[in-house]
Amino acid sequence: MKIKDAEISLFKDYYSPVPVRSITLEQFCLCVMEGDYAEEVNTIRRERNKDKRDELKADLPAVTISGTFAKRNKESLIKHSGLICLDIDAKDNPAITGWEQVVREMKDIINVAFASLSVSGNGCFVVIPLAFPERHTQQF
Repeated sequence: MKIKDAEISLFKDYYSPVPVRSITLEQFCLCVMEGDYAEEVNTIRRERNKDKRDELKADLPAVTISGTFAKRNKESLIKHSGLICLDIDAKDNPAITGWEQVVREMKDIINVAFASLSVSGNGCFVVIPLAFPERHTQQF
């Protein structure tokens, strides 16, 4: 199976425990690259109040990069996608100020399937194929 065809679960929002449907990694990446939620993301990035920003982010659709799930918890995994998503954020990396540059550099790493700015714009997320999906937590 090609990485782009890996199936992941799509949820209505952060709070929804049951997925709406499964989508492929490629569909998710295209949604991000084409800015399907650009208006909402721009509103979030302009918001200075963290609580309000978090509230707005929670209303966006959410995905589980590591697989398809019956419910959003590790016990409900249907099938692992073979992928893991790493979040790198400003809170844990206060010395980083050029997140766009970080994303460009991540995209140059051969083992990175996809990288993008986080919704807040103060961090990034990186999708990486796992060599041993059956040992998911050990690869963190």
